[in-house]
Formats: sequence, structure tokens, C-alpha cells
Amino acid sequence: MKKLNYYMLLFFSTWIFYFYGCEIVSTTQFTGHLKGAVHDSTSHEALDRVYFHTIPNTGDTVSDVYGNYVYDIPLSSSTQAISIIISRIGYLNDTLSVEMKADETYYMNFGLIPVKGIFIANGLILAQYVTNISFSAVNLIDLLVEQDRMFDVDIRFRNDSNLVYLKTGYDDISKYGYQTNFSPALGTSTKNEFDTLARYYGASDPINPDTDFPNSSTLKYPFRNAKNQVFAVYLKGRYIPGTLHTFGLVHIDSVWIESGLYKMMMDVKLNIVGQNYFISNTTLSKKDRIEKLTVKSATVNIRHKESDNINDGKH
Repeated sequence: MKKLNYYMLLFFSTWIFYFYGCEIVSTTQFTGHLKGAVHDSTSHEALDRVYFHTIPNTGDTVSDVYGNYVYDIPLSSSTQAISIIISRIGYLNDTLSVEMKADETYYMNFGLIPVKGIFIANGLILAQYVTNISFSAVNLIDLLVEQDRMFDVDIRFRNDSNLVYLKTGYDDISKYGYQTNFSPALGTSTKNEFDTLARYYGASDPINPDTDFPNSSTLKYPFRNAKNQVFAVYLKGRYIPGTLHTFGLVHIDSVWIESGLYKMMMDVKLNIVGQNYFISNTTLSKKDRIEKLTVKSATVNIRHKESDNINDGKH
């Protein structure tokens, strides 16, 4: 009987310890909160599809079409030092390091730095098309004037009854070249004005490759009237699903007659990271441009805990 009582006492003691012991172990869930907006540090456009994740990763969030985000972050204690990576394709990564307290909301806006994806070529000279060996085409990816017979071209220079124009690089007959779509005419700009032209004004926000470039060629002009005409272009034939679109601005600097043939000088600005922005601090040479873009991550330390209010969608 004593032995039975001993085992019963041991059983109830173990059960009581387990029951109350489980109550002693804290099940409190700690959560910190981060809110704000993200924009392009150069163009100041709101950025959607910006990803936020912690290290170690305890969940992530993404910004909306207005650049706004709300990030609820699980914490292991009431106060925890965490690092948050902010990333988007085509931009340098940003990092926020903060000692976050549970149930507190931290407001932070981020300006992400775009990868260097703007390339400029001045003074490309095209000759009137006579035969397929005429230098009447442009490879925009390498910023080279090419013979018309070459496959790797994006724009062709043509004349029709003494009217000059630019057309898509894709040729229906030979099946050579890449499809390039043009915007409506954007008006005229001097070379200096074109150099400072930052955007395709009048395009959708964000720029829409399907609707903002409805034409397969520019308008046709008497050669003297083509001077200083500006168009935006979309390199549709160069696009690979899952990658970034390439947009550009084209400036017809001048057109003249030489040895009985038309010649055209044009200037080009390209953005190969899918943005409607075309100002660069440098003009890259052909050699620089041929070296394909390599996206490299970089860390930029955040300076503040506090920031302005969340973006309301106006930018």
C-alpha cells in the first residue's frame, strides 16, 4: 500500500509540475512594425515589388504599386537587434540595422539607387539605304552603325520619295533584325535640350511597353524638317521574359545630302534596367557599352529611424 501511495504521489507530482511548468514557460509573441515608402533615388518615382526580409529570415513583405509597405516582424524578445535587406531588380540593395522594440512602429522611407544602366551615344551617322551593304542600320545594344544586311540591328534608316524616316530593325522579307517600337513624335529639341531630357514625358506611369510605343517607325519628313525630331523607343525584340525591358530616346541631330545620298546623324540614350529615366553622369564609349551589364549588390547604411509620412501615391 505504501508503495502504491508512493507511485501515485510521484504521478501526481509529475503531472502538476508538467501542467504548471508549461504555464511558466512564456508563450508571448513579440512583434515589431516597420512602415514607409520606397522610391527611385534618381527619378523619385515610387517603386513597387521592393522586397524586405530580415537576417535571419523570419518572413518578408513587398511594396505595393504606390511604393508603400507595411512589415510586421516577429521578434524573439521584447527588444531585438535586427538587420533588414531591402532589394529590387535593377537596384543596389539597402540595409537597415535597428534595435526594434515589440509593439513599436518605426517609420522609414527608402530611396534605392538604380544600377548603372543608362548608356549614351552621340553622333551616330547612317547612310541612305541603297543595297544591303549600306551602313544604314544601328545595333542599339552595342551602339554601333551596321550594314543593313546584318542580323543584329534594331533601327534602319530609310527614305521614301525623298521623305526620310527611321523604322524597326526587323525586316519582314529577310526576317533579319530585332523589332523596335516607336512612340509618337515627342517634338523637337536642340542637342543641348536632348542631353538634359530626362524622361519620355506623356508615357504611362510606370512606362508601359505595350501601349506607350504604338508605331513600327517614325513619321516621314522632308529631310530638312527631320532635324531635331525626338522619339522614344522600346527594344521589343531584345526582351527576354523574366528580364528587364530596354527603353530609349532617339534624337535626329541632322540630315543632309552627300554625293547624292541622304545621311543622318542621330543621338541615342538607353535605359537597360526598365526605367523611364535617361540622365547619366557619364557618356560611355563603345568599349564600355559592349561590356555587358553586371548587376552587383551593394550595402548602403541607413541613417535614420524616423522619416516622413507614408507616400500617398503622389510622386
